Amino acid sequence: MKKIIIIVSIVAFIFALIAINVFLGAKRDKQIEAKDNQEESKIIQVTSQNFEEVVLKSEKIVLVDFYATWCGPCKILSPIIEEIAKENENVKFVKIDIDKEEQIAMEYQVMSIPTLVLIQEGKEVNRIIGLADKYQILDFIEGK
Repeated sequence: MKKIIIIVSIVAFIFALIAINVFLGAKRDKQIEAKDNQEESKIIQVTSQNFEEVVLKSEKIVLVDFYATWCGPCKILSPIIEEIAKENENVKFVKIDIDKEEQIAMEYQVMSIPTLVLIQEGKEVNRIIGLADKYQILDFIEGK
């Protein structure tokens, strides 16, 4: 009988260790995810309510990414923009969903997506239409 109690205790202890490990692993994953989300926050989601303040009144050059959630090339471009945003502190990066912010898209005559618009001192200075790689976008930002 003592052997059974010892075996049951050992098994229970092992299950407790596994449960603790799973719990701590999930907690670690959430912390990593939260950190990733903080890093992604360098790109601002812009709406008609904050467009003027965030984009037009910005002291920095602003790269506006016009996109749609259903757009395949936009999904490919998104991580490229995120990577550039993490590396570039002197440019503000914003995203505008054309389906939710049709008025802004019409004002900037966005006819196809993705479209990147560079705005400086409230005025458009350049644009890229379609998918671009990291180096094309960096050259675009630098005015080359």
